[in-house]
Amino acid sequence: MFHKLRCRGIATSNVCLMCNEDEETVNHLFLQCPFVRAIWLGSSLGIRTYFLVTNSVKQWVVSAIPNKEDSEDIRMLYLQSMFTILWSIWNHRNLVLHQGKVPNPKEVLLIAQSCICRYHQAFSMERVQNTSTRQQQGKTFTNYNWNIILKVAAYKNKKTKKSGAAFEALTMDGVSIFSGGNSCGRKQHYLALQDVVSEAIFKAKELGFHRILILSTSTKLDKLCNRNRKPVWSEKTFYTDIQKLSQQDVLVNHLLVPTVVNSHVLDLADITTSFPVHHCRMTSDYSHVT
Repeated sequence: MFHKLRCRGIATSNVCLMCNEDEETVNHLFLQCPFVRAIWLGSSLGIRTYFLVTNSVKQWVVSAIPNKEDSEDIRMLYLQSMFTILWSIWNHRNLVLHQGKVPNPKEVLLIAQSCICRYHQAFSMERVQNTSTRQQQGKTFTNYNWNIILKVAAYKNKKTKKSGAAFEALTMDGVSIFSGGNSCGRKQHYLALQDVVSEAIFKAKELGFHRILILSTSTKLDKLCNRNRKPVWSEKTFYTDIQKLSQQDVLVNHLLVPTVVNSHVLDLADITTSFPVHHCRMTSDYSHVT
């Protein structure tokens, strides 16, 4: 612990600050010190380190991980508890060194257990929210009779700094209905994407489609369309359009997809950055929904 200080000519004691008996090494401080042994044994993990023989704390942590038969969640929570206790010991040691605090194992245990409980609570809430979101997305995708898919993408040319966006409308059988693209100048990538989404949605509505599923790689658009967050100022116009469409019985939702799904549309968006263009053309005989 004090090796670097001694190398710099700074005189310092290397006696353990917790027990004032042995030399303070990494293994001693975190595993072998009587002060620390009491903490590990009194913790929720109930680990006995008195007879522990190991070359390093790292090896001990690796060997202490629950076996592979346990679930990933159990291993994650166990590791989190171990690291929280290690951090609590190190933090208390520094308080003793720099603030003259009297070593108190009960205080370390209380702080560590409090942090562990708060983490477990946050971890459980996150799992519930993620599960709920996945279930909701599954229900959203399957519970409605979607009658049109809109693939949308935006692209920003790194050399010219110009943005472009494109879209393609497909039936549920994969037949192309219409497509289009816009040159957006130096407009921000995400704003360009909002513009083509709005144009594609209103074009679909004009053709009589009222169950619209958007496919893109944008997490921002996904959260906004699925009402998982409030819009920021740059999204309010788009969000208002979506709400008005909802009042007209036009259901719009979003599904996050990998880039490969929208690769063709992304190529079209790239082309629109090369020269000014704003077009939308029909690619089939659809004029209304039958």
